[in-house]
Amino acid sequence: MLIVIFPILTFQIIMLTYYFNSLWERTLSRLARSVAAEVNMIVDQVEQKNLTENEIKNDLGKTLGLQISFTEEEIDFNNQLESLNLVFKNLNKELRHKVKYPYVIEPDKANKSINILVSIEGQIIKIGILEDRITTSRNHVFLGWLLISSSILFTSTSCNSATISFSFITKRVR
Repeated sequence: MLIVIFPILTFQIIMLTYYFNSLWERTLSRLARSVAAEVNMIVDQVEQKNLTENEIKNDLGKTLGLQISFTEEEIDFNNQLESLNLVFKNLNKELRHKVKYPYVIEPDKANKSINILVSIEGQIIKIGILEDRITTSRNHVFLGWLLISSSILFTSTSCNSATISFSFITKRVR
């Protein structure tokens, strides 16, 4: 029985790991890309001076669901944290491609948000986004579905094998 179960189980685990990781990475990359594009749009508006600070904070910020503020405080842009977190790595990679000004990503665990500080012409734009915008929590649903369907398939296969084996043995005994 183990000679049948073990290869099936091993194959399922390998496929689950590969598919789950690639799906997770693509999802995070696309979410980070959309946030980076929104940050770049805000930076472009500030750079081109098309909108006032209040219009950017109130109109653009509310429309995009971002907390935007302007400050002139000193920030060390050379002290960017290199996080092992895949979410921050994807966001940092996408921001590097989109934003041409120095920036820093600061996690705000208390508010479950992330602050992106961008320096433009002597002023700092602080853009706050909720962590939910660049991560997904739905992967456990996929994992559960895959495990449950695999166990149902495995159980039905085992029952069918046992039934066939039993009928074969009873016919041989006669």
